[in-house]
Amino acid sequence: MDVELGGVLPGTPGELRHRLANFLATHEFGVLVLGGADAAWAMPVLYRSQGLAVACLVPRWAEVDVRLAADTGALLIISATPGNNGRWLACRGIAHVLPPGAWPDASPLATQTVPAALYDVVGLTLHRLDLVDERAGWGRRENLDL
Repeated sequence: MDVELGGVLPGTPGELRHRLANFLATHEFGVLVLGGADAAWAMPVLYRSQGLAVACLVPRWAEVDVRLAADTGALLIISATPGNNGRWLACRGIAHVLPPGAWPDASPLATQTVPAALYDVVGLTLHRLDLVDERAGWGRRENLDL
């Protein structure tokens, strides 16, 4: 007997999509990696997701718009737990700076500054997600191509 998960049958691409969207929604920190003309660049970021759409908060001093002018490829790596436990999600996609005010929350920081004054919001259009679970065997992963 098949059990449904939110209207999606387990073991189907829809079920994996649902689990990955849930993973994104239940976490808030990751490491954003961008390519560049000289070298790769990485920055810890606060992020929010809605389904498989992701927005990252990046300090303006990082000049992410300049980095994206050279290469828009992006990778967001999210650890499953603070101790990792061998589980993490790698989200590959295209990065673009969103307009000011695009951050889903009013202000994730405990200050009175508006994020637009200090932060750029970087949207990710995802094209591949890899959920790695080394507890099930070294290099064990599930992937979803969008």
